[in-house]
Amino acid sequence: MNERPQKPIIPHLTSIFILLLITGNLFRAMSQEYFQQEVNYNIQVTLNDQLHELTAFENIEYINHSSDTLLFIYFHLWPNAYSNNNTPLAKQLIQLYGKQQLFNDLELRGLIDSLDFKVNDKRVDWEFLSGQPDVCRLNLNAPLNPSDTIQITTPFHVKIPKGGTSRMGHIGESYQISQWYPKPAVYDQDGWHQISYLEEGEFYAEFGHFDVQITLPANYIVGATGNLQNESEIEILDKLSTDTSWINNASSTKNDFPASSKLFKTIRYTTEKIHDFAWFADKRFNVQKGKVKLPYSDREITTMVLFTNEQSELWKDALEYVNDAVYWFSAKIGDYPYQNYTAVQGALTSGAGMEYPGITVIGLADDAYSLDEVISHELCHSWFYSALGSNERRYPFMDEGLTSAYTDRYMYHKHPEKKLWEVYAESERWARFMKIKEMPIQRMQELEWLVQARNNLEQPINLASSEYTELNYTV
Repeated sequence: MNERPQKPIIPHLTSIFILLLITGNLFRAMSQEYFQQEVNYNIQVTLNDQLHELTAFENIEYINHSSDTLLFIYFHLWPNAYSNNNTPLAKQLIQLYGKQQLFNDLELRGLIDSLDFKVNDKRVDWEFLSGQPDVCRLNLNAPLNPSDTIQITTPFHVKIPKGGTSRMGHIGESYQISQWYPKPAVYDQDGWHQISYLEEGEFYAEFGHFDVQITLPANYIVGATGNLQNESEIEILDKLSTDTSWINNASSTKNDFPASSKLFKTIRYTTEKIHDFAWFADKRFNVQKGKVKLPYSDREITTMVLFTNEQSELWKDALEYVNDAVYWFSAKIGDYPYQNYTAVQGALTSGAGMEYPGITVIGLADDAYSLDEVISHELCHSWFYSALGSNERRYPFMDEGLTSAYTDRYMYHKHPEKKLWEVYAESERWARFMKIKEMPIQRMQELEWLVQARNNLEQPINLASSEYTELNYTV
């Protein structure tokens, strides 16, 4: 039974002052009034799992909360990052990993097209940015004055790349749908942030409301950002969560996709005050659902894990990992900010896991401890990447840095006796020979720093994502 913790004392003014000093923005922040643009989405999307395509329509309410008059708006069209080998994503991948075929392979190629932007029902001129096919500029027909609102609409079509390159894609009929819709770039005190999609370096987006309807064959199981509105679909997930027949096929190597239903369903998710929406679909998902009562508000949230038989032996305790971490992080940072949290086993190749508001996708894990760690880490991003929503490209320490620090504290709290060799060597005999048998797992963070320090490879905390070496960024 969880005891109610003492509410953490956070010296807000001191913390903000220190952060402003670190980021070098103290005087700019003192001299300018803060504002935040608002972007509210209504999206209808249909999955074609024979052609691996999305067809969709988007209606955006864009509210100008700044004191500036806007003559144009930048849009992210991030599926085009997969369109050829000259995109910023492709150039970064080649720089990181050497020359490779990449998007010359038609299966690996992705794109977004069929765009027809209108503002307040009138067509607008728009153009791709030079050297950035995943960013465009809408030239408004009339100035957008402070406090004014416009409606932006467009149909769009997405060719989903075969998974294996980055965060969006499909492996057979298993779908990771992220950074998939036209999204206005952030406009803040520093101006526009028209950033391309990259593998090393994450995202920055405006907050708003989402109302998303997803149409797909009826036997798909979906995990998504936000709150599921279909009672019939909630009943299906509840029923699946009581089905334990998957235990008999735990970690089965046979994991073929069943035939897609000829019937289609439309499921709807809504949520507010978030800056991104991702969804994941697979016909083979097993389901576990639970509840967590948060320590300060006593608000109860719904938790869920979705996983296939491939690593079900490891995932059988994943709901416990989620629930434990939600409560602990809530006690240390403040109550979890959303109504739901879902962890999905996916075909991820971009790191061990990737976070989105209210949901994370997790790649194949080596063992139960590493699965617990990566689920906890991605969940902790809910407070920093999701709720705080800082500019990760410019200040990655405010997202990855804080998340990693809290994750290390949590794993030590939960596994105080864990030894380093159990995770990294797996041979007690080798650990005895190297005289590290009793070395705790927490020493790994020190060793990672020492290796960099002794080779003069350390880098400052306040760099942008693009300025870090791969090793310094990832560890």
